[in-house]
Amino acid sequence: HPVATVLSQFGLELNVTNLLTVSVDSRIDVSGRGYLGGLSGGNNDGRGRTLGNTNTGGSLRRNGGSYGGLGAFGSAEQFVNVVYGAYRDPNELGSGGGSDAGAGGNGGGLVRITAGSVQLDGHLLANGGNGVTWSGGGAGGGIKLRVSTLSGAGAIEARGGNGTGNGGGGGGGRIAVTYEAAPDFEFANVRAEGGGGVNTAASGTVFIGRTGEPVQLVIRGSGVETPLPTFLGDEHVVLDNALVSATNMTVASLVLTNGSVLRHPGATVTAESRLTITAETLVIAADSRIDVSGRGYLGGLSGGNNDHRGRTLGNTSEGGSLRRNGGSYGGLG
Repeated sequence: HPVATVLSQFGLELNVTNLLTVSVDSRIDVSGRGYLGGLSGGNNDGRGRTLGNTNTGGSLRRNGGSYGGLGAFGSAEQFVNVVYGAYRDPNELGSGGGSDAGAGGNGGGLVRITAGSVQLDGHLLANGGNGVTWSGGGAGGGIKLRVSTLSGAGAIEARGGNGTGNGGGGGGGRIAVTYEAAPDFEFANVRAEGGGGVNTAASGTVFIGRTGEPVQLVIRGSGVETPLPTFLGDEHVVLDNALVSATNMTVASLVLTNGSVLRHPGATVTAESRLTITAETLVIAADSRIDVSGRGYLGGLSGGNNDHRGRTLGNTSEGGSLRRNGGSYGGLG
């Protein structure tokens, strides 16, 4: 589909009654067709464009764009746009990366396909663009595939683009595949990792739903900490080498594997968080963990706490431990 401009945004929608075939040397490719990066195309602002086709809230300077996963910080003015969109129904473009000199990477575009059958031996791509000269990568875009039968040895990707010159990578996009049968398709080839750079961005989301079977949400790939979406409760969630945060998870099952870490957001001077998990099955592999260490009340002169006193119950410095003294909870500091 056409690349987004500062005035317009586009998507590619295909409705195929019978068979869609993508041969091994071919691809459906909307990579870099999403929201413009900073100083890219007609975007004369250093901020990447984001949801609503606006610079407001867009990633700054050397920072990657976000969509399904958070973009990574670059080495200057660390601010990235928030994640957005529905993981079951991707219908948005990826955000552009910020620019400090050359063009920030454009976000990935959007492709939605409904077909009787898909023979995918090539590629279905909505990757973010790479930054150019001191800029962040664009976020991966959106892919939704609804099909009766999915087959082939191909790949589906909505990866973030890479940052350059101390630029951060773009966050992964969102992919949703719903199908009735997939006799030989390898779902490990469906990927939405974050892009690399001075920091690697967070992975996006991969939603897999087969008619009559439990649905699965996979977040696969290392990168910066990213917030999990809000769940409906019927999902089987797999965290694979992922670093994520949440406050309230109600899911059918939760699996942490391959070095995954689940946290809640750290406390600030105005907010505190907790992690509540409700699941029929919880599996934590030997190399993974649920870890909220250091996520409680701020210490003196830590983070946004400009008081020498540590903060305490009620998220206040009143009554907090002084100077060189330890904090208390179940035992005295």
